[in-house]
Amino acid sequence: MRYLCTILLYVTIGYSFAQDGFVAMEEIEVFRNTLAEQTSSINSIQAEFKQEKFMSILSQQLVANGVIQYKTPNMVKWSYTKPYKYDIVLNGKEIIINDDGKVNSFSVGSSKMFSEMNQLIVNSVQGDVLNDNKFMISYFENKLYYLTILKPLNKEQLGNFVEEIHVFFDKKNYSVSKLKMVEPEGDYTELSFSNKHFNQQISDEIFTKK
Repeated sequence: MRYLCTILLYVTIGYSFAQDGFVAMEEIEVFRNTLAEQTSSINSIQAEFKQEKFMSILSQQLVANGVIQYKTPNMVKWSYTKPYKYDIVLNGKEIIINDDGKVNSFSVGSSKMFSEMNQLIVNSVQGDVLNDNKFMISYFENKLYYLTILKPLNKEQLGNFVEEIHVFFDKKNYSVSKLKMVEPEGDYTELSFSNKHFNQQISDEIFTKK
């Protein structure tokens, strides 16, 4: 599945808290309650994303751009537009891969890790990930962001692929601005989101095999 797999199976390095002014969050319950209130009415999300993969063996990061579309309860489409065209769709029943016109599909149950990683990213974008009891969560903030760091409690599951997940929430509207996912070896993937739109109409048809 070439570079696509980095978004779902691999992940990011620790953040330099001193450099970016992050300190321990004092009002954790206020943050959690406000986040829950802000996200409870979200039925769909559409945003542009930039994916950067940082690997110790490479002198430059791998960069890709695209669009993510999400619709409740469990439908998501990742559409890569640069440097290649590549779509991945999860609709609750199957995973559909469109590699520049070559379409393949398989059951969600046949790739539990693939589905869990995708759901983890979607939950992070939507803000629901803080309610997941699979993680130990630490809370920080600076002038621009609330930052939560999630560490998998079960190392035999996500911990084999994910050491930490860093979720950056914009203080202006509590939307997710960035995800950084750290691999056990120290390599990481960063997803930055822009032009976010919420509760716009998205057709179910885009989550099916054409």
